[in-house]
Amino acid sequence: MAIVKENTFESGWTAGTTITNTASGNSGGLAGDYLNSVFGSAGNTIQFGTTRMHGLQGCTMTLAGGNSTTLGWDDAAATNTTVAMRGYFRFTAFHTGNVFLMQARGAEGGGTGFSVRLTSTGIIQAYQGTAGVVLGLATKALLVNTWYRIEAKFSQSGVWGVRVYAGDSYNPYFSELEGSGATSGMAAGFTFLRYGVEGTAVTLNAYLDDIAYGTTWIGPVALEEAGPVSLLTQNTWTVSGSPSFVDAVSDDFDTTYMESPALTSTYVNMMVGMGQVGAGDISVSVRLSGDALPTASVSLRQGATTIASWIVNNVPASTTAYTFTLTSAQQALITNRADLRIVVGGII
Repeated sequence: MAIVKENTFESGWTAGTTITNTASGNSGGLAGDYLNSVFGSAGNTIQFGTTRMHGLQGCTMTLAGGNSTTLGWDDAAATNTTVAMRGYFRFTAFHTGNVFLMQARGAEGGGTGFSVRLTSTGIIQAYQGTAGVVLGLATKALLVNTWYRIEAKFSQSGVWGVRVYAGDSYNPYFSELEGSGATSGMAAGFTFLRYGVEGTAVTLNAYLDDIAYGTTWIGPVALEEAGPVSLLTQNTWTVSGSPSFVDAVSDDFDTTYMESPALTSTYVNMMVGMGQVGAGDISVSVRLSGDALPTASVSLRQGATTIASWIVNNVPASTTAYTFTLTSAQQALITNRADLRIVVGGII
């Protein structure tokens, strides 16, 4: 995970205080990177509030018929040709039409890039701004008065994905929307990153918290547990019981998993990137099963550096949970809790 900018809205201002942008505004400080773009159409408000997912404060957006209430960053110096966005959203109602929740565009402006869109029935869509087409839509509707973590990843070359979770869960709310070959319409990197609600004559209340953007899947705000957010090395491992890697390794079902190739005397590994791990002692939990009682290797890495490794002999055919706790000396080797990976391999 590599976060470029983030904001928690924990600026300490009284609930009901209007959020203002620029470095001299009130959106930065303890909340993180200040928001250099905050916009509300006439009649709409965008304020600090006590309705939040984490901490003491979040962002409250009251839309009373205006077309747009958004905030985020114009990052003119950005050279990222791939961008990942994360935001926590909650709605009191859905609009009568389609609204945009997250937008990632280039400096060229309006007709470029990609968006996450929400329909009047609570269906999330991945949207291609260049062609004005829906790239993918969810099979399950969001509910009102419920916090969701919405994540999206888009590339200049047209690779796209959208993931949705209930709060800080690692269980996907629906299978990831993903694809490639879409036209971004951009000559350079993503510079226009927006979170909020944009549509036509929108009337509803929306709440945001813990927004961020980076260069790869970000995952939840780390409190105690971090789960896989990206597949870094697949080799010849395959997904079983699920259409996507994310579902296979992030949910709580033993029927969805990653499966190694036929084992030999040489380890064939897979590696997954983790969400940022919070403060405190670290342990690694995996669930393993195998034919013919193989030997499994599990390791925790920071980047290319191995922090700790473990061997499990005679892995049974029935799925079995294993938990490994790092020693104090091993934990002292970790200098970046946002760059941890778990590697799993097996031999006969």
